[in-house]
Amino acid sequence: MTGRAPPSWLGEFQAAFGDVLQAPLERASGTLRARTEAYPEALRVEVLPGSRLAAADRIAVYHRQYWFRLLTALQTDYPLVANLLGYWEFNGWAARFLSSHPPRCADIQRAGDGFPAFLELALPAQVATGSEGVRVPRDVLLEAVAIDAAWRAILLAPEVPVLDPMMLDGPTAAEIRLEPHPAFAIVSEHWPLCALRAELVHGAGVRSAPLPPRRPEATSRLLGRLGTQLLTRELEPLHAALLRLLAELPLADGLAELEASCQEAERAELPAKVQGWLSESVRIGYWRGGGRDEG
Repeated sequence: MTGRAPPSWLGEFQAAFGDVLQAPLERASGTLRARTEAYPEALRVEVLPGSRLAAADRIAVYHRQYWFRLLTALQTDYPLVANLLGYWEFNGWAARFLSSHPPRCADIQRAGDGFPAFLELALPAQVATGSEGVRVPRDVLLEAVAIDAAWRAILLAPEVPVLDPMMLDGPTAAEIRLEPHPAFAIVSEHWPLCALRAELVHGAGVRSAPLPPRRPEATSRLLGRLGTQLLTRELEPLHAALLRLLAELPLADGLAELEASCQEAERAELPAKVQGWLSESVRIGYWRGGGRDEG
């Protein structure tokens, strides 16, 4: 049995209320403020005043809380970027993102979907931040957002089966296509950003010293989730190359490509190292179960 259609005024009220909530909080005063004077008069008339608050002020309670929750969600998902920029500057970038990419999912954890791509397009070469106007290079921020995004994906990753070690012992093992488990990632850093993020997440609050100069060569790090435990470790360059190659090529082709790319002095020890790295990757569940189809 079909119920009655809702009254037309309800749809109009919901649309107007939604428009108010999606308007970013005003920042010109140096605090995040709901511009109650900009609320449509028709909406204010439809909201009954309370014993202590006028109608516009009651709407503003929802307006502020909506944005505070969204900004807190992005600060939690991207703590490195928030710390490097400072929370005021970060909130400005987050508000620009949320204004152009309003949440489409009931799960607030998905509010930050697409934030890294937005920053990559929007960030200038240098970003002034903090009360002293310190300028943070774009490269640092993009590296930070990539690390934050990797951890975010790891923490949101679904529980899926891991690779059965027996798949690497069969007659077709050379042609197997491996796929990294969604609870793992490899990131590169020229600054000690992974260590900084760990300090922030575990209660250090804010960065206590400026970042050191950029290293000429990037360091690869393996990030992952083993049940409820989080894992992070530095990878030798060839180790990182192996994991990346095996995620792109059949097993035999990936191993051949790795051997061809290494220095002559490294080849003598390569077979033993590869065996150890591959065994470890299977042991910790780095590969998703079932492999994947070719092509």
